[in-house]
Amino acid sequence: MARFTFALTVTCWAAVVFWAALPQAYGLCNGDPDSDNFPDKISVPSNSNFTVTYENNFKVITNEVIGEQYVLYCGPSRPSARGNIKSWIQIPVTNVAVLEPAVIPFLELLNVASTIKVVDEAKNITSPCMQSRLEDQSVKSVYDASSSDWETISVAFSRMSSANDSIYIPFSGTNDIFTPLEKMEWIKYLSVFFNAEKKASEAFDRVKSQYQCHQNNVKDVQPSQVAWSDYHRDPETGDESFLTGNTPYLQQLTRDAGAFHVASRDSNTSADKFRNSVKTVDYMVDITQYTGHVLDFETWKSLFGFTSDFASDSNYHFYSNKQVWRPTKRRNTNNNIDWGITPLARPDLLLIDMIMMQYPNYIKDYQRNWLQNIDRDTKGKVVEPEVCEVDPLLENFPECPDDPDLSGSESSSDGLGAGAIVGIVIGAVVALGLAAGLYVFLARRRRRMRLQEFINLRSHHDEPEEREML
Repeated sequence: MARFTFALTVTCWAAVVFWAALPQAYGLCNGDPDSDNFPDKISVPSNSNFTVTYENNFKVITNEVIGEQYVLYCGPSRPSARGNIKSWIQIPVTNVAVLEPAVIPFLELLNVASTIKVVDEAKNITSPCMQSRLEDQSVKSVYDASSSDWETISVAFSRMSSANDSIYIPFSGTNDIFTPLEKMEWIKYLSVFFNAEKKASEAFDRVKSQYQCHQNNVKDVQPSQVAWSDYHRDPETGDESFLTGNTPYLQQLTRDAGAFHVASRDSNTSADKFRNSVKTVDYMVDITQYTGHVLDFETWKSLFGFTSDFASDSNYHFYSNKQVWRPTKRRNTNNNIDWGITPLARPDLLLIDMIMMQYPNYIKDYQRNWLQNIDRDTKGKVVEPEVCEVDPLLENFPECPDDPDLSGSESSSDGLGAGAIVGIVIGAVVALGLAAGLYVFLARRRRRMRLQEFINLRSHHDEPEEREML
């Protein structure tokens, strides 16, 4: 009996300790309106386009992109809050649906991916962890989820809002009005639903530090010229448009990689206008949404009207050097690419890709994750299901080099870009000048040597006569 009493006492105390630690471990809060339920708060800059206001037992989060407000509260009772509130959500949320695949890597970084119960179409998922959970049915795709599955969902992170359903919370961090780091900052927006603000701030600060380190490594290089191509064809009218990416996201990413962003001021409606706008470009990055087989260099040339006549035109550096790239390297087993998903949560790794497109020796033995040259590097990096909590790529932080190798370029073996050509011309002129100077120097020296030789011979010839006279 004494042993039973002792065991029961130990068990009870263990339970007390466990539940006491639970709020800190999982972001639980008691809802007491007279005490601060949120010791960890976030601060966001004004250009983030979302705000968070803290009260003792609830938060008000505003998505300024779409103009919606949500009250996130602790405890069983709704607090009194004023404003145009769309949704009242008890936090921390424990069962969520993710209908925007780009949200998944952010939740994995926050260590709350276990709360995901329903996701978008399985074919669109690139996280190896989530693919594995889809296989074992611990997560359902939106088309396989039953009504009982949806009954447990308190929040559905989606692409768009729904006026008729308050659980739909749009995630606007995919919008290209934001720069790479501004997109990453939307991890803080998601964190408030899980009381994971501290984890979000730590993750953001680490990625930002890495990003800025790589950015500083190439800030003083001679910039190459980079353009982004995007082909569209209207399925009904057949009208074609040829665009150069000119969003704040692509502009900032290009500049941060030490390159000059080339884009036309207006939307190009013809292949001729497009081609005229990309003359002298060194690297072309194509983001065309292409279905069917993988878009290779030959197919790209056909889409954008680059015939064999252009091969001899030295103005089109990227074309003659076959420097056309696509962010299609990392893809899932359904051949759906990871572009626009994981790069949003790890912009520092995407920046490395952009730098190594130009300087392949920037980080020794490092392999790009997304960008591939569609003439030389056609193999994909296929992501397969893996039992994990966090995509291993998200935990990869390659060391930022102190003295990076910026000497090589992808074009060194297959042609030369505009910057390289200018450098060679300047080098050739300098070399020619040195050679001319050396020629003049050697000619004068040889002339002096011949003159000295003549004088020596003359002296040698005259010396006996002088001796005879003596």
